[in-house]
Order: sequence, then C-alpha cells, then structure tokens
Amino acid sequence: MRLAYPIELTLLTPDEGGRWLVTFPDWNGAVTEGIDPADAMANAVDCLETMLDYHLRKELDIPAPGPARGRRLVAPESDLAMKAVLWRAFRQSGIGTAELAAQLGLPPDHLHRRLFHPRARPRPSLVQKAAATLGKRFVIELEDAA
Repeated sequence: MRLAYPIELTLLTPDEGGRWLVTFPDWNGAVTEGIDPADAMANAVDCLETMLDYHLRKELDIPAPGPARGRRLVAPESDLAMKAVLWRAFRQSGIGTAELAAQLGLPPDHLHRRLFHPRARPRPSLVQKAAATLGKRFVIELEDAA
C-alpha cells in the first residue's frame, strides 16, 4: 500500500482571503492553506503528518488513500508512512495485540509504543517480522523529489 493521499487545491477569492486552500477528501474535515501553491503543499504535508501522528497515538483507524483521479498527492515522511501502513495492516488483520506481541517477543503492553508509536524507532528486523506476521512485506521505492 502506498500512503499518498489526494488533495484538492483551490485558490480562494480575494474576498475569502486570496490564499490557497487544501482539503483532504479521505480525511473528514482536514484542511490547511498557504499563501501560494508551494506553501500550501508544504502545509499539506505537515497537516497529513499531524493527522497520522494523532491517529497512531490514539490507536485509531487510518483511512486508505483514495484514487488520485488527476489530483495532486501528498505523502508523509517515510518513517511515519511505514508505521501507518503497518498499523493499517494490523487493524485489518484480525490478529489481536497479545498474539502479535507474542509473535514478536514483546509484552503486549509494549507493542504499541515499541512498534507503532510515531516517535518509536523500531529495529528494521522487528518491522520486517511484524509485516511477515501480518502476511505482508515492505517494498522500498525511491522517487525523484517533486
């Protein structure tokens, strides 16, 4: 799963402030803005990362990215994206916390803070083992910067 969300980028009228408004169709009510398209895109990345951080900390579901359909895409930094896609896979797997923790050799109460918490720095071997336990694997892709 690629974690790149489509956005709507709209120039507001001068009466509305004349700024660039960013909305996220996949995130109910998430908006940000910028003084120009570049500023709006930078703020969109920050907004997305804030939403992902919050959902991971609160152990909430993370919505799947919808189709681009010609819209611009916004993606979080790679470490946060890795945790978010792993969290989505875990939530969809039907595997319980105790079972995944046991497979990874962790106490159940350590699973979230060691693997999914936004500030956690899990070992690559732990991430790979968690993905394999969930029937998944990570594939690394390197793209040109926009």
